[in-house]
Formats: sequence, structure tokens, C-alpha cells
Amino acid sequence: TEGPNLASFFNGIASVTATQTTSAVTNLSGVNLFISILPQTAYTSGQISAMSSMLSAGGTLLLVGESTGYSGGAVADPILTSTLGLLGSSMTMTGNDGSGYPVTATTVSNSLTAGVSNFQYGFTSFVSGGTALFDTTNGTPFIEYQNIGSSTATPEPASSALLDRKSTRLNSSH
Repeated sequence: TEGPNLASFFNGIASVTATQTTSAVTNLSGVNLFISILPQTAYTSGQISAMSSMLSAGGTLLLVGESTGYSGGAVADPILTSTLGLLGSSMTMTGNDGSGYPVTATTVSNSLTAGVSNFQYGFTSFVSGGTALFDTTNGTPFIEYQNIGSSTATPEPASSALLDRKSTRLNSSH
């Protein structure tokens, strides 16, 4: 599945220890990247606390969502938006554009998109509350970040919300 490949991808980067699980996590000590894919139930206060502690220790949280037009996204995206809010982000995931796959996105000029010449998406949710990195063909952002400090990390081009102590990124493409 896509999920374990994400953890493997990030574990291949020097100084990254990524973990991913579908079970309840209340201790992320020693983890600097936590990946959660399409949550179907709200995170508990203990899980939010564990995520917050990991972020405070300099870790990164990658939340993977989906278009709200797809049943998984209709459930997961409100959970992700709520989680981002509880962790201090103003970013939200809303609606969807209904585009089939693949559609070529408009890359917004930014240091985080430097070197990206082509990015495709399909049936994506929209994102608001941050700085756009990629827009749909009609100009609506679907990948954004929210700078809460400086960051040199590059967002993973997948269905994701990436929140770290330095910045917040949200991508909701399928």
C-alpha cells in the first residue's frame, strides 16, 4: 500500500525516523516523523497530546487525506482539519474540484517548489489558511503551507497534511 512506502521513503532520508500506524498512538517519543493515513475516527486527547509533544521536540506530522467527494476523504478531512486546529494550525481542507486523474497542477513559485517542473493531481480537496504551493487548473490552492518559523523541508507530493514545529503543509490530492 501507499502508506508503508511513505514511511520507507522518509526513513531513507538521513536523520529521519518515520513511523506509521493505524492503531492508537499515545507515545511518539524518539520519533521525528509520524505518518497517519485517512483517519476514520477523531484522535483522542492522548493522541493529540502525543502529537503535540512530538512537534514540540522538533518532529514532523504527516496527515494523509483524500478528496471530500470520496468516502474516505469525507470522513478523514474534517478530522484532519480539526487535528490541525488543535495543534495550532489555521489550515483547513474543504470541498473538491472533481477533476479526474491526471491533471497537471499549476506550480506556484516558492523555494519549496524549486525544481518541480510537473505535478499532477486528481479529484482533490481544496486547502485554505496557508501559502499556496500548487493550484488546480482553476487557480484554487490544493497544497499549501503555513510558516510558523523557517523550514528547508520539501513537502511530499501525495495526499497529505504535513505539520512540523517549523511549518505546516497541507496537500489533499488523490
